[in-house]
Amino acid sequence: MSARYPSAKIRYPEGAAGDEGVDLFQGDLTRGSTVWQCKAFTVTILGDSQKRQIKESLRDAIKNVQPQQWILCLNLNLDTKAARWFERLQESYASQSIAVADPFDAMELARELMFRRTIRNHFFPNLMLDVQELRSLVKAAARGMDSIGDVDLEKLATENTEEYLDRLRQRDPRFTYEVTFGGERGPNVFPPPHEPNLISSMTDGRKIIKAYARDHEALRQDPVGSLFQFNETGGQKFLDFIRTGKEQVWTPEEIRAFKST
Repeated sequence: MSARYPSAKIRYPEGAAGDEGVDLFQGDLTRGSTVWQCKAFTVTILGDSQKRQIKESLRDAIKNVQPQQWILCLNLNLDTKAARWFERLQESYASQSIAVADPFDAMELARELMFRRTIRNHFFPNLMLDVQELRSLVKAAARGMDSIGDVDLEKLATENTEEYLDRLRQRDPRFTYEVTFGGERGPNVFPPPHEPNLISSMTDGRKIIKAYARDHEALRQDPVGSLFQFNETGGQKFLDFIRTGKEQVWTPEEIRAFKST
């Protein structure tokens, strides 16, 4: 949780003398705080025993620290029956002006671990193949090195990106290009908002390539042309665009080939 909310000053109380229903907390315990209660069960479905433990922890937290918000962390996902039970629990405490948040369950935990490699490797060292580390070792071996540090990796990435941009410029110097690597923010970043001189933008899910008009006179004399090859659904979108002029977004799977002229 500290990694997820780095500026929230989440604290971990020592529980040897009893944690009073608090595993993690943020804020002032005397004036209402956010409390996390962590439960690691050895079952895959919540039973009466586990539900009783959860309710007891919630009652302890309310009795001892009166939190503004209580969050249950679980190492499993709730089935439909358990989800309905928890919703009733939330409703019963909402009438007392106590916010019982939706559980931080196994799915949420797995999603966080996907993006937090240091934590994942520390607590779950054999959970999955570290592709990034493997790539780094291969690159280092190709250069006669044991490993590539952050500074060397940044330099290598910069050099590769500059070479890629130079190749794009060589293909059509009428444009300036911008390449953004990433993808962790999801599909909402594409298509990008309108920018002056932005002619086109494309993505393969890992990077976004933008082309900006540089030589306006050359583009007026020799307008840009494009050749596309679509699959069936991509072709239907193109026909819809021709008929209606409605904006279309094609996925990488729908574009089989592309060439600018």
